[in-house]
Amino acid sequence: MKTFERVLFLVAFLFIDIYVTGHIYHLWLEPKSSVMDEFKDEAEGAISSATDIQQLLSRYRPIHEAVKAAEKQNAGKPPEEWRFEEEEPFKSEATLRQGIQEWEERRKELFETRVYWCFGLITALVGLALHAKVSRWLGLAFLATGFSELIWWCSPSWISRATAESDRLLANKLALAAATAVLLVAVARALGILKNESFGNVAEAPPN
Repeated sequence: MKTFERVLFLVAFLFIDIYVTGHIYHLWLEPKSSVMDEFKDEAEGAISSATDIQQLLSRYRPIHEAVKAAEKQNAGKPPEEWRFEEEEPFKSEATLRQGIQEWEERRKELFETRVYWCFGLITALVGLALHAKVSRWLGLAFLATGFSELIWWCSPSWISRATAESDRLLANKLALAAATAVLLVAVARALGILKNESFGNVAEAPPN
């Protein structure tokens, strides 16, 4: 039983260590600038520099109104005659709309990460209590399930572009990953998984 618990601990610690170092790299060590930055258009620059979604919305509204005015002006005409997606205001409207949608996706993912991490924490704590008072195997099942959820929601996210909201998501995942690592070690200590075992003194064979 103890050997199995130690194997689970090592596997869990391996993944959480990889996630912690990965988040640290992407937050503070990964190069963020590019030689192509000078060729970004105004809409792309606004997405990268925005610190709040309201800044993007304030830029999007007048451009969207310009698109609606163009649609009204060309009512009845086939879109292929007047709507060219690589021209303004259609290009900026599409770019900003995509940026806002990505921002909202990151915000939703951040909320989900916090909620499901808390679910995992509750499951792990229930498992710890069951392990001590009811059944070691039942408790271990809850502990394995809880820590699997904790670790899963600390895993890296696929992010298409760097924004303030994606940085907030990474920072939260880093904090939760570090908390998971501390909790993992604390539970392992409480269960005696980290105790050294004495194998006794082995007599040396006499030299020939």
